[in-house]
Amino acid sequence: MSDEYSIVMYHGEFNNSRCGYCKKTNTCNSHGMTAHIMSVKDYQDLMDRGWRRSGTFCYKPTNSTTCCPSYTIRCDALNFKMSKSHKKIIKRMNKFLRDGVKESVERECSQDEECEMPSEPHLVQPACTVQIDVNRIVNKLPRETVMDPSEASSSQEVPQAKESGENAMKSPSGQDTSKPPCKKAKLLRIERKQAKMAQRAAEGLPTQNNKPLKNVEKSLEDFLSEQPIDGKHKLKIKLVCCTEREFLSNLQLEYELYQKYQTVVHRDPPEDIEEFQNFLQHSPLQLKINNTSPAKGYGSFHQQYWLDDRLIAVGVIDILPYCVSSVYLFYDPEFSFLSLGTYSSLREIAFTRELQKSCPDLKYYYMGFYIHSCPKMRYKGKLQPSHLLCSEVYSWHAITEDLLKKLDRSKYSRFNEDTEARDKDEFQPRHLESVVCLYDKTIMYFENYINLHGGDEERRLTFEYGRLVGRACSRRILLYKN
Repeated sequence: MSDEYSIVMYHGEFNNSRCGYCKKTNTCNSHGMTAHIMSVKDYQDLMDRGWRRSGTFCYKPTNSTTCCPSYTIRCDALNFKMSKSHKKIIKRMNKFLRDGVKESVERECSQDEECEMPSEPHLVQPACTVQIDVNRIVNKLPRETVMDPSEASSSQEVPQAKESGENAMKSPSGQDTSKPPCKKAKLLRIERKQAKMAQRAAEGLPTQNNKPLKNVEKSLEDFLSEQPIDGKHKLKIKLVCCTEREFLSNLQLEYELYQKYQTVVHRDPPEDIEEFQNFLQHSPLQLKINNTSPAKGYGSFHQQYWLDDRLIAVGVIDILPYCVSSVYLFYDPEFSFLSLGTYSSLREIAFTRELQKSCPDLKYYYMGFYIHSCPKMRYKGKLQPSHLLCSEVYSWHAITEDLLKKLDRSKYSRFNEDTEARDKDEFQPRHLESVVCLYDKTIMYFENYINLHGGDEERRLTFEYGRLVGRACSRRILLYKN
């Protein structure tokens, strides 16, 4: 048997349970199983059939009957296009790291919301004494000749006012002309840019002559790389495996941060926060490190966001053969103004793109479930290009206006419009006998197990399991029988 294997216990269908999204008490339907151990390949294949893990528990919503149909969503990380809102969020983070100033946000950002950054403050310019169009003149001058109006030399032909006090000249608006004239906002920006270019030249870094042309759009990495080096704060992101000593040494810090997040953002009672270990610490995924894997391998990891020496956010992720899968994010509510939910998503997309350089097949960013009937979850559809998984034939479909209109009309929809299309990994009754089982510490096919402990109910449950995981997984994953 291969060193990579999976053992699961199938529990069957859970009907009429409480929904975590619409909060109704008896409308949520799903199927579930416990994964005692699981290979990254098996979990990747299960996700591509609509499964999702929460700790060691794996579940698949019954979309055709549940109150809030949940569709697996993934983003094509290599072709990711930034929106204006995404750029503002990164700029706001970089500005905070540079200046240390917290900007007020109109509404608090939760983990599942993309909070729009308010517009930059409008600079109100006082009246200037020089009655000329400064912007127009500056635009016509070569960059090296742009100068500060307050630094005009004595060689200029325009006479300078020398009187002061009561004899000072007054403009029609009443402003003292002996004082330096006010600067337009555009001139201030030009001066800052020139100072920045001079500093880069002094440090031996490329100047604007080495930069791409203006019509070349900046990438996600370009925006993230603008994080200041010598700002008020430093942000460091550490990737730690769930079994590393460093992870265990910071476990209490993570738990306290999780507790604060759940009570403040989600308003959970403190006594209800008992699932941290089961939900976020424990994972069934086997760590896999080889010559073709990422440096730290495939498996479950925590991305810790450290602001200086303070842990402010943790992103729980799985690194799988074809994707980075986001499991959960929790953060310090004090930093809600930074839109850490969206910022971490952008960071994880950039991380996916970085991993793809050494792992060519790893090019998708999975965001869990897209729930169109839950407004808080719609932010995921703004990460483009993204696709939803059809719950019937397990094909991927781009999120377009037409697809969203279809979901507006009906919460549950079959995305594949080809009525002849079928599940390529469909599990049929004849495949039942070849399901691999683990019984009494012995690996056997279901046809042998059923001869020992047969029964119609056992046959029904096993067929249901095979239909949900697919033919390929049913032949690899060990189905535990007791």
